[in-house]
Amino acid sequence: MLIDPDGRMSINALGDNDDIIVQSMEGKELRRITSSGEDIYIRVNETAFNQASSRFENDVQDYNTMLSVWSLRIQEWRTGESCLISEQIGIGLSITGTMRKGSNLIGDVSVSFQVLFDNGGTHTLDVYTGVAGGFGNGAPENGSYTVNNYQDRSFLGWFNKGMNRDGVGFSYNLNPQFNTGRSLLRIHPDGNNEGTLGCIGLSGNAQNLNSFRNTLNGYLRNRNSLLVNINIKNNPNNNGKNGRRTPNVNE
Repeated sequence: MLIDPDGRMSINALGDNDDIIVQSMEGKELRRITSSGEDIYIRVNETAFNQASSRFENDVQDYNTMLSVWSLRIQEWRTGESCLISEQIGIGLSITGTMRKGSNLIGDVSVSFQVLFDNGGTHTLDVYTGVAGGFGNGAPENGSYTVNNYQDRSFLGWFNKGMNRDGVGFSYNLNPQFNTGRSLLRIHPDGNNEGTLGCIGLSGNAQNLNSFRNTLNGYLRNRNSLLVNINIKNNPNNNGKNGRRTPNVNE
């Protein structure tokens, strides 16, 4: 068996105060180094990982896990292979769904927090439900966005009735990363009547909405923004340049 000869491959090389979750490339959890803080995900070729693990001392599994991960990193670096390990590159939001039958304004969507890997893979963490659009120019266009700028929209903050649901009010800016005539897009609770003026309106009860807000605020604590991808089936992708007047509704 091999051992770490000088102790330089310490567990802190993988991150301080984080759970480190090692998954197979298919998403099955293989190992977890438990600590506190934001989780870090690593995907590995399961066969190669098990082979690497068998070559190291196994008295302390966390230490064995760290050495096995580093072994795969070194093997890829030495051989040029790219199928042994995939590193987490960030956290993002995926908004997917379908426009309602007979409507070109409103769609039903799922809003998912996802781990993003450098091989293009993803791992879904939490999923919330909502609607996209309903008034004005309808659902936001499919494409890439960022989300940032939390605002308290309750009675204690910058109140907006259309952004309050079940006693919970907040909003985040949804920023298109492409040329469009759409502006002032948000993610917020779907208050008042069902639907929004082109925003993503979250449904669910106070517990769901507080969970979404707390999760997103937690990620934004250490980031300027998160990447967002919107992909709504049958979306007319209205870019707001058709001259349609935006109605004065509180949605």
